[in-house]
Formats: sequence, C-alpha cells, structure tokens
Amino acid sequence: MKRILSIHLSMLLAAAVAFANQEPKWKGTIIKEGDVTVVKNPKEPIYKSEILSLKEEIAIGGAEAKEPYSFAVIRSLAVDDAGNIYALDEKDIRIKVFDKNGKHTRSFGQKGQGPGDLDNPSRITIDPSRNALMVRNGFLGIAFFWYDGKYQKSITIDDAKQSKNAEMDSHGCLVLNILRIQDMEHRWDVLKKYNPDLKTSSEIKSIWIGSPYDVLAPMVYWTLDPKDNIVFGYPKEYEIQVFGPQNKLLRKILKDHVPFEVSPEEKVRISKRLKEVPLPPELASKMTIPKYYSAYPPNFIIDDLGRLFVANWEKKGKDYIYDLFDPEGRYMARFVLPYKSILFKMGKLYTSEEDEDGYQTIKRYAVNWNLK
Repeated sequence: MKRILSIHLSMLLAAAVAFANQEPKWKGTIIKEGDVTVVKNPKEPIYKSEILSLKEEIAIGGAEAKEPYSFAVIRSLAVDDAGNIYALDEKDIRIKVFDKNGKHTRSFGQKGQGPGDLDNPSRITIDPSRNALMVRNGFLGIAFFWYDGKYQKSITIDDAKQSKNAEMDSHGCLVLNILRIQDMEHRWDVLKKYNPDLKTSSEIKSIWIGSPYDVLAPMVYWTLDPKDNIVFGYPKEYEIQVFGPQNKLLRKILKDHVPFEVSPEEKVRISKRLKEVPLPPELASKMTIPKYYSAYPPNFIIDDLGRLFVANWEKKGKDYIYDLFDPEGRYMARFVLPYKSILFKMGKLYTSEEDEDGYQTIKRYAVNWNLK
C-alpha cells in the first residue's frame, strides 16, 4: 500500500513539474485570407511575468554635461553597425557623433540652404544600401552624409521635400509617406516606394484621414523591419499591416483591446495647449477632444530579430507600456520601456530621456530576455 501511494505521489509530482515547465500557450488564431496571413491576438499576452530587463551601460548628457556632451533638443537618433551613435540636436542644428563607449568623436552640419546644409532637419536614419546617414531635411528634401560627416548627395524630388517620414531599404529603394490635401475635409496619407533610380514609384497604401477637428485623431506610423518589409499602422483599430519588399500585403496583426479613455486632467491640458495655438476663431470653435484615444500611439519599434514593440496610451509615470509581438505577429508580453525609447540595435536599447528640469540624456541599455 505504501509503495502504491509512493508511486502515485511520484506521478503527481512529475506531472506538477511538467506543468510548471510547460511553455505558456498562445490563445490567438492564424488564418489565411487569400495570400494574406491574418494573426488574431487576444487581449492577454502569452507571458504574464517579466520577460525583459534592462541594464544601463552608458549615459551621455544630463544636467552636469558640457559641450559637446550637452543637448538642447534631441530630435532623433541613429546607430551604425559599429555602435557609433548619431544624435540630431534640433536647436543646435547639428549632428553629434559618439563612439560605442559614449566618447564624442565629431559634430557636423550647419543651418543653411546650400548643399550639405541643414534646414529644419527632423529625422536621421541609417541608409543600409550605402552605409551612410540619411537626414530628413525639411523643404530641402533628404540629405545623405558619409559617417565621417562629409556631404554625399540630396534627393530633391517633390515627394522627398513633402515627406512626413522616409527610410531607405537595403536595395536602395526610398520609402516615404506624404500628406495629400484637397481641402480640410479631404486629406490622404499616402505611402510610396521609389526605385533606386527615383524615376518610378509605387503607391503602396492610401489612408483617408478623419476629421481635421479631432485633436487626437489616429495618425499613420510605419517603419522598415530587418527584411525590408514595411510595417504599417493606422490606429483607428488595433491592426498593423506588413508589406513585403514587392509591395504586397503579407500579414495583418490584430489584437483585441479595450479603448483607453482620455482622462479629465488630460482634457484640461489639451484645452490649455489649444488656447496657446493661434488658430482662426472659426477653426478653434470646431476643435474637439474625443472620449477615447486611438488604438495605440503613432510609435512602434522593431528589433534586429523582427520583434515588434507597440506603445500603449497607458503609461507608468512618464514611461510607456509596450505590447511585444514576435516576428509571426503573436502577442507575447507587456512591459514598460523608458520614455522616448528610440531603437534597438544588436541587443541594445537606445533612448532619449529627460529629467524634471528638462535636461536631456542619451542612454544605452543592455537588453536581457527571459523567455524560457
């Protein structure tokens, strides 16, 4: 009898251990709609525990920093394959370069409208097709610099001058989106891709933008993943679309979600900001603040392995809570990342952070995963 009881206890213990070691099960579905894979995710992620931790490695800037380590307004960051950090300082109209240890190595750029000058630069990215730095350069179009700061060339076609965002893929194709306006009631956000010769282009996606009087209306956001896929979001619904290098829609990533309500305090802050904007009275009287935010903010990041991090409106302090999706589009986890997390590169997270007094710091974190 004791032997039988012992066997039963051993079996129960083994079952308990096996259950504890079991991988959490994803409860979504994957279906095919023609050639498009549709990934439908539930509200809850696969992992409920902390699966990601950050360890700060370097910090550049802050209250005690002196030139060239201080920043006025960090508008954009880029990181090359050697780990060099390029920071676009919007007020100084310069690009500051730091090596992988955080040491300043050079600065370049100056305000102007000639070749190699910067005029209202808004974003810098790496051009993987020629290992160069690409600068969205206001009405001058898009400028390219070698990593040492020497000016290379500019793209001055109308779409480049009017683009809201632009990136270059590994084959030298230019991807950008522009706003087409017929009148206040008829506006479209158009995603296009140009061939390397810039003589031919394809329209990939056109979105009619909703009411111009909704101050929190959904905004288009997109980026390129490591395989040159375009990851595109228009958060009227929680849906993200993935277009392949041949411009075909490959995948839709959907997630059930509960709309996040705009708090009374936030409505007061928005109302105050609206009063500070010199709008014509007839336009100001039409502006509205909705009850709910869009499905997600216009902000997501993709790491080197194709994992997708989508920001939420819900925050912890001033830091955003992100939804994590694996490369297949399955909802994996939910966790906090530092405010203004910019990009992942080679297992590192790069951020632009600001203290209570407005001093800005670039930080790099080592990213540790616990997905066992």
